[in-house]
Amino acid sequence: MDTLKGVISDIRIFLYGGMITLPLTIAGTFTLIGLFTANFAMLFLMLGYLIGVPIIVWLLNIIGDQLGFENPSGKVPDICGLVMPYSTNMSDAIRQINKSYSPMFASNWTAMVFFFIGYIFTNAIQLYTRESTQTTMSVNNLPSSEQGTPDLTSKVSNRKTQSLIAMISIVVFSLICIFYRLSTQCDTRWSMLFFTIPVFSALGYGWYRLMSACGKDMLSDLFGIANRLLSPTAIQNKPIACVPIPA
Repeated sequence: MDTLKGVISDIRIFLYGGMITLPLTIAGTFTLIGLFTANFAMLFLMLGYLIGVPIIVWLLNIIGDQLGFENPSGKVPDICGLVMPYSTNMSDAIRQINKSYSPMFASNWTAMVFFFIGYIFTNAIQLYTRESTQTTMSVNNLPSSEQGTPDLTSKVSNRKTQSLIAMISIVVFSLICIFYRLSTQCDTRWSMLFFTIPVFSALGYGWYRLMSACGKDMLSDLFGIANRLLSPTAIQNKPIACVPIPA
């Protein structure tokens, strides 16, 4: 039987390997779920995540190469890539580890992860601050919860609670990603903390705003809450009649 120490070590290696390939894990998960469930919010996110971000990083690295930006360690280990190379013999492994470093102004790992974080954090804020139907209608027009209809107050409270928990979780996850990436020394600290993270988080925010410009967040909400929100006219307690209209 595996000892407790061995199990903990295996979990640590599993989590560490997951952090190395985190951008591709996010891309694969959201692409599969989006395709099989026809979730357009995920598919539109992947459009910017897999196409827009790598192109911007590539352009920035060309500029950084011309300006002479380099990693302070002078070498790039395998963990700096999105995928760790697999070598069948020791000589290839040593050659892979000791390869010279190519100047890098912004890494794909940091750019893609914080683009995603900026997007989903904006999504959570939008859901938390969204105006409820109770503020857009008079109380007399709202159905009463005593008559078996849903209690709007509790539903709004649940939405805000879920959004707040999501924002706290995203902040904690962001700190973990920052500390992990700094420990790898794959990015220069000043370019990562003062350029890559702010710029690509802002791009994530802008991509969300662009996707939410139409459809009332239905094409941008990853939480699936916006699709379940009813308009004020859907809960009005008024009689409905069919009136013939002359052709």
